[in-house]
Amino acid sequence: MIPTITSGFNIIMNKQTSTVVEQYLQIIYSMQEARKPVKAVNLSKLTGSSPSTVHATLSRLQRDGLVLVNEKKYIHLTDQGIDRAVMLVRRRRLTEKLLCEKLGIPLQEASNHVAPLIHTLTPLIEEKLADYLGEPKTCPHGKPIPN
Repeated sequence: MIPTITSGFNIIMNKQTSTVVEQYLQIIYSMQEARKPVKAVNLSKLTGSSPSTVHATLSRLQRDGLVLVNEKKYIHLTDQGIDRAVMLVRRRRLTEKLLCEKLGIPLQEASNHVAPLIHTLTPLIEEKLADYLGEPKTCPHGKPIPN
C-alpha cells in the first residue's frame, strides 16, 4: 500500500499535537507548582495561542483525562495529567542540568535544545542521566526536579 499525502499529514499532525499537549501539561504543572491560578486566558498569554486554540487544546486534554476545568473555569491536572507532567518536567529539568553544567551551554541557549531531547529519553536513559548528574535536586533555574 502506498502512503498518501493525507496519511503522512496525519502522522505529522499527531506528533505536532502531542508536542502541544505536552507543552500545556508542563505549563499547567509549573503554574500549579508556583501556586498560580490556571485559566485559559493565562495559557493563551503564555503559549501565544489564540483563545480558540487554547479552548480546543483544553477540550482534548479533558477528553484524554489529563485536566479538569471546574465551574469557575480554573484548570487542574488530574492524577494522570500530574503523572505525565511530572515525567516531562523531570526530563526537561534534568536535560537543562546536563546541557548547562556538563556541556557548558548557557541556559538561554540550552532552553532552545531541550524540547527535542526530552522526547528521546526513555525511562532507562532518564534514570541513568539522573545518576550521572548525581541525582540533582534543582535545575539551573533553581526549580526542584520532581521524582
